Amino acid sequence: MGDPVNKSPQQKHGRGKLILIVAGATALLALGGAAYWYASEHSLPSLRHSGKVGTKTAAKDAPPAVVFQLSSFVVNLADPDHASFLRIGIALGLNKPLAGAGEPEKDSPFTPRIRDAVLGVLSSWKSEDLLAPDGRTKLKKQLLATLQQKIPELGAEDVYITDFLIQR
Repeated sequence: MGDPVNKSPQQKHGRGKLILIVAGATALLALGGAAYWYASEHSLPSLRHSGKVGTKTAAKDAPPAVVFQLSSFVVNLADPDHASFLRIGIALGLNKPLAGAGEPEKDSPFTPRIRDAVLGVLSSWKSEDLLAPDGRTKLKKQLLATLQQKIPELGAEDVYITDFLIQR
């Protein structure tokens, strides 16, 4: 009969496969746990629950009632030394549905006024200011303030940049 000390090559290969599968599954579980921990601690505040309901923070973190996606904008930037162009996609977080709007942007009576206000802001920026570490944040704040001032009935609460490209 067979010697229990000397195993066949098939038995050795099978055990090696099993060890490899167990090690891979363990590594995946560890990576998944680490990813969840990182997301809950650093980047996704919705995963952390403070236990307070109805506070201003909870209302501020709530998603907007409507997200209004605009067609992309392509504008000349205000660089004095050379021609620079910005292509940017923007979506607006609104606190209410738009009256008279069927499909996003196409049917909205607000579209011409929104696009005019956004183009006015975008064309006043220089590429170096937009590329600064806080450039997009400042741009979003300026866009939101302009929309809230020029079109208050729109109910703009947030500006989302969905596409961003500068060509010099």
